[in-house]
Amino acid sequence: MREIVSIHVGQCGNQIADRYWRLILREHGLNENGMPKDGSSVSANSNMEVFFHKIRDGKFVPRAVLVDLEPGVINRIETGEMSKLFDEGSIVRKIPGAANNWARGYNVEGERVIDQIMNVIDAAVEKTKSLQGFLLTHSIGGGSGSGLGSLILERLRSAYPKKKIFTFSVAPSPLISDSAVEPYNAVLTLQRIRDNADAAVILDNEALFRIAKSKLHRAPNYMDLNNIVALIMSSVTASLRFPGKLNTDLGEFVTNLVPFPGNHFLTASFAPMRAIANEGQVRSNFPDLARETFAQDNFTAAIDWANGVYLSACALFRGDVKAKEVEENMASIRKSLNFASYVPTGIKIGVAETAPEGFASSGLALVNHTGIAAVFERLVAQFDIMFDNHAYTHWYEGAGVPREKMAEARDTVADLAKSYRDAS
Repeated sequence: MREIVSIHVGQCGNQIADRYWRLILREHGLNENGMPKDGSSVSANSNMEVFFHKIRDGKFVPRAVLVDLEPGVINRIETGEMSKLFDEGSIVRKIPGAANNWARGYNVEGERVIDQIMNVIDAAVEKTKSLQGFLLTHSIGGGSGSGLGSLILERLRSAYPKKKIFTFSVAPSPLISDSAVEPYNAVLTLQRIRDNADAAVILDNEALFRIAKSKLHRAPNYMDLNNIVALIMSSVTASLRFPGKLNTDLGEFVTNLVPFPGNHFLTASFAPMRAIANEGQVRSNFPDLARETFAQDNFTAAIDWANGVYLSACALFRGDVKAKEVEENMASIRKSLNFASYVPTGIKIGVAETAPEGFASSGLALVNHTGIAAVFERLVAQFDIMFDNHAYTHWYEGAGVPREKMAEARDTVADLAKSYRDAS
């Protein structure tokens, strides 16, 4: 087995966990307790133990660690339908919280709990035979997901230098904002993601709300957004969990999607993006599915498509699709994508037999596009407006992060944006 340990940090990270594991359970024929449903053929899936640890009585426990500095979301998981699913020893919930302050999550509260968290992660790793890496879900705008998430990233990289680390990182938007200091938190976190992760899928709240509103035809809520993220994560991991053709692992994702060190920030698209039909499965003909998978308005980051080029792309199709049809349609789509002149213009293609629940077939695109610089530039510009006026910086200085360290992180993210622009 090439196991993966999932780490969910902060309110947002654990809300995503709630939706993601519900979806994964259904895809694998398990009930909310991790037991096989009547009539399901769990044993037929040879890749179950990539994401689950099998224990007594045939129960499957997620290889997951749930961490938060505020117990609310984790308490809801523990008292909800999945109350018996997770290993109690894999849950770390502490108070009093990080107060939307990266410095508190990283320094003050983080240093207090990081050894305990790493002990829990180490225990999860000990239950694996051949660990390939970690998935981390978090928000980069709050306090726990950003600050504590950054500290966990650094410790993971130090403890497991040869293992792959993938993050699913929710970026803040001024249109949907919970806190004035989100740009500070995001910039400080992006510096750590650049230095410690192998790849990061950026999930931009602005883009997620736009997708949900246009495709679901209603005013979206956070559950809608978390469902989108869960579908994307499910599809990224499908080729690791189910039999199929042209499958890939975390190492191959990095090899195929990251042409330059540090430029490992990806954006994702899931199709068909619509509410599951009441009468059964959502169905799409494959040409429409392929086109929607690569439609610019379907991606999870507010990319500057007009002033950038593709550095790499990957497509993963699931369910009722034929390999010949995939090849023919993707050959046409390849020609329409503006790749950098100095990189191969191929798209890595994967096919998995099992579609997400409620869909006859689905498509996922993961792309590395230089236009993602626009996301970083937006955050740096918002950072500068406050920082130049010394707004709120005393909160960070009081928690052990001086202005010099904040300025250093700002310059790192500005340089990251410039490196993407230069790659165009």
